Amino acid sequence: MGNISELGMKIGESCPSGFKPKSVFNPHVINSAIDTYEKAVINDLKKVRQRNRWGQDNLSKVQREALKSLKDDDNIVIVNPIRGAT
Repeated sequence: MGNISELGMKIGESCPSGFKPKSVFNPHVINSAIDTYEKAVINDLKKVRQRNRWGQDNLSKVQREALKSLKDDDNIVIVNPIRGAT
């Protein structure tokens, strides 16, 4: 969707749908404290993403390897339980 002047409308004028068009206002605030804070938050978020996606592992390395070997064993068949059975 174009800006207001491309639509042939004036600011504050309603669209045919009854709603005002979306504002195209973009404030140009230059504040070094805000920029510094924004960069710090972005860096912290990047660090969080680099960690394990599932959070802290609650299994030891040996337990994780044992679970993986059981999962990869084709002789073990895991089936869903029968619902309603007691």
